[in-house]
Amino acid sequence: MQRNLTNFCLALALINLTLSQTLVVPLSTNQNGKLYFTLKNQQYGFKECQVNFIPSISECTNVVTQTAQEAKECGSVLIGPNTQVQGDDYLSTFQIGDQFAQIIYTAPNQQSSFYGENELCFSILNGKLESNALDQLFKKQLISEKQVFFSLNTLQNQNQPIPAGRMDIGAPDISLIKQGSNLVYLKSFGLENIYSAPVNRDLKFGDVPLSSVQVAEFDIESRFHILSIFTYPSLLQAFESQGIEYSYQNDNVFLPSIEKLQVITLSLITEDSQPFVVRLNPQQYTQQLPNGQYELLFKKQIRNAAIIFGNTIFESYYVGFNKDKQQIVIAEQQYSSQI
Repeated sequence: MQRNLTNFCLALALINLTLSQTLVVPLSTNQNGKLYFTLKNQQYGFKECQVNFIPSISECTNVVTQTAQEAKECGSVLIGPNTQVQGDDYLSTFQIGDQFAQIIYTAPNQQSSFYGENELCFSILNGKLESNALDQLFKKQLISEKQVFFSLNTLQNQNQPIPAGRMDIGAPDISLIKQGSNLVYLKSFGLENIYSAPVNRDLKFGDVPLSSVQVAEFDIESRFHILSIFTYPSLLQAFESQGIEYSYQNDNVFLPSIEKLQVITLSLITEDSQPFVVRLNPQQYTQQLPNGQYELLFKKQIRNAAIIFGNTIFESYYVGFNKDKQQIVIAEQQYSSQI
C-alpha cells in the first residue's frame, strides 16, 4: 500500500512538472531596436553555428537565411523544396532554454520575400507544421501549451535602446507578475490571423478623452505604438490643450521635455467582460535622443479605430499570446524581469 502511494505521488509530481513546461529564452536588441534572441545550433563549437532570430506573432514562418553549404556545415538536414516560401526546408537542432529542440525552417532563396530574414514564428496562423515554432515545440512535448510570453526590463537610460528581457515559451512564470495582479485572458476581437482584443473606447491622455478606438493589438517587433489617422490628431490636440510644446517633422513628433506629459490609459475587455486598464507612462511612449529632445513613440496609419501597442509595453505588462485559444493573456508585471 505504501509503495503504491509513493508511486502515485511520484506520478503526480511528474504530471505537475509536465504541465508547467517552459522554455526560457533571453531577449536582446539589435541596432535598430528590434528584439531578437540567439539560438545555438547543436554543432556550435565546431562551427560558429548560431542564429539571431526575430520573434514574430504576425503573419510569419520559420526562416533562416543561409546557403546550402552553411546549413550542411551546421548539421541541418535537407527535407526538400518549399514552393510557398520559395526556398528549401531543413531540420536542425537548436538549444532553446535548457533543452535541445528540433526545428523545421525554410532557407529562402533570393527570389523569396523572406530573403534576408531570420525569424521564428509564434503566430495565430494554422498553416503547415514547419511554419510555426509553437506547433513544433508542443508536438515534441517541450512545452505544455502553445503560447509565448514577453517581458522587458524597465528602461533605465533613455539614451540606450530598449533593454533586454525574456521570452517564456509554454507555461508563464508567475514570479514575474506583480503582487495583487493576476493573469487574465482578454476577449478575442476576432480579427483574422491577428491576436486582438476589444476595448472600452475610453482612451485618455490624463483626464482628456481621445478619439475612440475599438480594438487593440500588439507588435513585438517595434517600439512604436500605432494610432489610426483619426485618433492620432486628438493626441496632439490634447498636447496643445495642456500647453505641451512639440515640433512636427516628417511625420515625427519631438518634444523638448516630458515633464507635462500624462499617463495614457485604455481599458481592454477580458473574456469575463471586465475592464483591464492598461497604463502607458511617458517613458513608455517617448525616447530621449542624443540631442536631449524626446521623440514621441506614436505613429499613425490608415486603420480605423485601432491601437497597436509597441513592445515598450512589455516593460510594465507580462503579455502572452495563446495560439489554440487565439487570445492575448496579460498581467501587470514586476518592475524588472531577470533571467
